[in-house]
Amino acid sequence: DVTCEDCVSSAIDLVGSLRTIVNRVSANSSLNGLVSSGSNGTVISDSRFSNNTLGNGVSFAGTSLNGVVKGCISDINLNGFSISASSQVEFFNCTAESNIARGFSFSSTALALIENCVAEYNGSDGFDMQTASDVMVKNCTATHNTGFGFNNLVASNQFYSNFSCDNT
Repeated sequence: DVTCEDCVSSAIDLVGSLRTIVNRVSANSSLNGLVSSGSNGTVISDSRFSNNTLGNGVSFAGTSLNGVVKGCISDINLNGFSISASSQVEFFNCTAESNIARGFSFSSTALALIENCVAEYNGSDGFDMQTASDVMVKNCTATHNTGFGFNNLVASNQFYSNFSCDNT
């Protein structure tokens, strides 16, 4: 078990099982703020990932399973939250704002849940699920994004009680 509470750093890579990150600030990295790669059971809560402009604020990649992200803010990164080749990742009460590209970006991902999250003022789509399957988006808000509020091309994705306005 690795636990980081009240941490400040430029970047962290998580590999393995049962990783917990609480009250973390990860800023000003030339890479990603946090990467969970090939991990199982990662929990990230009440943390901020900011100004990682060449990478993502939070990235799940490489067959990560059962990740939970709650109460986190990701701002001024390439993408706020990026999930690629991972399954069963859940987001609750997270905000992605003022990122260079997307707020929430899902690709080659299956079985994800996004609930009570906000994507605003991002340089592209607020929520991008063009190549993800079985993603459920509930009670989320997408406003003032340069792209679509919710960009979806997959029929198996589900949307419930979401709000979108002032996206271009």
